[in-house]
Amino acid sequence: MRRIATILGTLTATAAISLATAVPATAYDSERETSHPRPARGKIEVELKRDRDEMRKSEVEIEYKKPVGCILLPEKAKKVENETNRRVLVSSKPCAYRPHIIDVVRPGEEEKLSRHAKSLIVW
Repeated sequence: MRRIATILGTLTATAAISLATAVPATAYDSERETSHPRPARGKIEVELKRDRDEMRKSEVEIEYKKPVGCILLPEKAKKVENETNRRVLVSSKPCAYRPHIIDVVRPGEEEKLSRHAKSLIVW
């Protein structure tokens, strides 16, 4: 009986060690998939909600030239235009380690942003 308990204990410990070493590798892969090492060619334009006193278009647009990685969105962001050579992922988390992707804006496209959008990831 003691021998069976020893064997089961060894198997349980081996399984626990295997699972413990597998989790960081998975986390690393998901981080690597959400960013790109080089800047994109082109620009991303983010349109903001206008206040009544704002008249000029330049006051309500933010332009990101050669964007890379994660971009934190301003509170009034309402639309994004992707004029780059890469996809832009819209996340409901503000530049988080594990982003929650809620939309994808392909090159040359324009999308209305959800009220839950907090950041853009150039991928």
